Amino acid sequence: MRYPKELKNSIIAKMLPPNNQSHIQIQQETGVPEGP
Repeated sequence: MRYPKELKNSIIAKMLPPNNQSHIQIQQETGVPEGP
């Protein structure tokens, strides 16, 4: 499944400082499943 570039950029921004969110937190917020 392809996701919009804006969504990808916002998720990456959440993973970087100063936010430093874990991928699990981001999965729960966005509903995007973990990769294969």
